[in-house]
Amino acid sequence: MPAAGRIGGRAAAWGRSLHRVLLAAVLLAAPAAYAGLPVQVEIRGLGDTLADNVRAFLAIEQQKDDPHLTEARLRRLYTEAPAQIRAALAPFGYYHPVLHRELIHNDGTWIARFRVDPGPPVRIRTLDVRLTGAGREDPAFGRLLRELPLHRGARLVQPQYTRAKRLLAQLAAVRGYLDAHFTRHEIRIDLNRNTAAVFLDFDTGPRYRFGAVSFRQTALAPAFLRRYLPFHRGQFYSTAKLQELQNALVDSDYFRDVEVQPDLKRATADHEVPISVYLKPGPASRYTAGIGYGTDTGARVSLGWSRRRIGRWGHHAGVELKVSQIGNSLTARYVIPLARPRTDQFIAATGIFNQRTDTSVIHSQNASATVQRVRGLLQESLYLNFLHEQFRVGDQSGNSFLLMPGVAWQYIKKSGETYSLRGYRLNLDVHGSVRHVGSDATFLESLLQARAVHPVPFLGAGRLLLRGELGLSWVPQFASLPASQRFFAGGAQSVRGYAYQSLGPTDAGGQVVGGRYLIVGSVEYEHRVWRNWGIAGFYDVGNALDRLNGKLDRGVGFGIRWHSPVGPIRIDFAWALDLPGKPIRVQFSMGPDL
Repeated sequence: MPAAGRIGGRAAAWGRSLHRVLLAAVLLAAPAAYAGLPVQVEIRGLGDTLADNVRAFLAIEQQKDDPHLTEARLRRLYTEAPAQIRAALAPFGYYHPVLHRELIHNDGTWIARFRVDPGPPVRIRTLDVRLTGAGREDPAFGRLLRELPLHRGARLVQPQYTRAKRLLAQLAAVRGYLDAHFTRHEIRIDLNRNTAAVFLDFDTGPRYRFGAVSFRQTALAPAFLRRYLPFHRGQFYSTAKLQELQNALVDSDYFRDVEVQPDLKRATADHEVPISVYLKPGPASRYTAGIGYGTDTGARVSLGWSRRRIGRWGHHAGVELKVSQIGNSLTARYVIPLARPRTDQFIAATGIFNQRTDTSVIHSQNASATVQRVRGLLQESLYLNFLHEQFRVGDQSGNSFLLMPGVAWQYIKKSGETYSLRGYRLNLDVHGSVRHVGSDATFLESLLQARAVHPVPFLGAGRLLLRGELGLSWVPQFASLPASQRFFAGGAQSVRGYAYQSLGPTDAGGQVVGGRYLIVGSVEYEHRVWRNWGIAGFYDVGNALDRLNGKLDRGVGFGIRWHSPVGPIRIDFAWALDLPGKPIRVQFSMGPDL
């Protein structure tokens, strides 16, 4: 190739490269060239609610950070602001605002300043709310009319007018007035007198009732599903009752999809609405597995299987195996729903349990029958438990048979599933046995457990956790009582700083044998420091005792908290204040706070 050609080709290549460099430089410089104008918008003379609404209406506020904002557009937006401010104040009853404004350029920043006097408000002079139809005799509408957020003489606030309309329509839907509508909804404003006349005419129409209910499924008997109905045919229609039915069927765990549909088009001349319930069964079997670790139990593994449906009457069953470093258990249970399957059920269970700790060795088999009822937040269980236990505690051992009737109550109120800022939990269990009535020992025992969580607002992201246990037993011959029915203290869920079940009365050799009584108390402050991480400080006190006035041991320390998706995980560094040298113990636990 001639030299001139090579030189020309190189020049063209350099030209193309230079073109690309210049283009890149232009693109990189473009954001700087269109960085917009520094703009501040100041609104004075108004309360927070009115000022926030004005900012929402102001175009200059919405566009002040636009990188392409020019001085010409800024001035146009400033000119449009007065009309926008008036539009923002009108819904709150202010139609005569006095506005002072200025646009200044100071040290490279544009400042749009608006001083607003909202002026005298428009007040409601006439309030005419009329109710017609069957709802006129309904006490619920009478109460609502007395509580409507509209009052004669009050400032006209149009969001309150809109809310009043919504409350009337919502109550009509909930109470079964399916044809309800407004025949008049009007506001008349006299700007010369600063007064308003509000007219609301609401015709509820007839009140509908529930008609026949049909279940579209084949898995369970329709007669059994009818036990879930919170209403009966002929009862007044209510959307709240339909939602209650929806929730009950979802919570039953029988179905994957639940849809409750009123068929308004097929309503009868007597205003009865047929209800269709479409149900898609979930898988008949469910399998579960879990792993964990705690300083009390060591590593642990669990495997479970459950059968959601056995037959067409809602019976279900399950088996669970738990294996840990200190013990193993295998339990099976069969559940029969009762007349109110959402809240009442009969549970038959059996299992085997083995545990070996530094304190005791337990081998047991048990069978139980329980009737369980749930009323709101309270769960009540009446049970009869048969226990065969071989045990060794210190220098005591035995082979016991116990037939124990009992009753247990559980009350839980909390916010959040894995992390609660406020809530509490109470558990009370009372049971016993009588010698020669299917038992080797006579005793009566009760255990009260309480937990509470409360926020500490003045410390920011902090919460207070309180925990307490009180166990009482009456037993004429303590040595005959198996280990599982004795009280022990110490461990990550008891008095921290002490080994698991290491606190309690001892035998002649100094081995802990358990006590007749249990007293444990704990106070902990936890502070969230970053996302789901927190730190905690705590003080625990307690012991298992033979006398209620016995000595209580103390533990104190601090811990690290991680609120993981599966629940809180805790690492505690605790000092046993009543052991020689006050040794430190690192303890690990996981599980819900309540």
